[in-house]
Amino acid sequence: MGKKNLPTLPGYLGRAFDVYPGGEIIACSRILHDEEIVIVLNPHGRQKRGADILVDASLNPDGSYMTTVANTEEAGTVNYSGGNNTGSSKTIKRNAAGIQYIEIRDVGPSEIIVLVNKH
Repeated sequence: MGKKNLPTLPGYLGRAFDVYPGGEIIACSRILHDEEIVIVLNPHGRQKRGADILVDASLNPDGSYMTTVANTEEAGTVNYSGGNNTGSSKTIKRNAAGIQYIEIRDVGPSEIIVLVNKH
């Protein structure tokens, strides 16, 4: 059976690790064998949100990427033109402290995106 992780945010608007106020990004991941799925929720009802989301470094080495496999905003919007299209990818990055993460930006109000590291 897989394990469930709650990845922390490696900083929000330049601030240190912390639990941030209501309305900010909520992210969790599921790991099964060598696959990681990241689920990102913007609970704010009126504004777009984004964050840097930690990923498992052993499953997501430098130069790898995660692919968006679902986006509720795209599914419900004719001619969606946002940056989190299904099939788009986010490159795994590493910060100065050696933490692996993906940059998630412009998640629409009350929307969810799902990414996976297997291609």
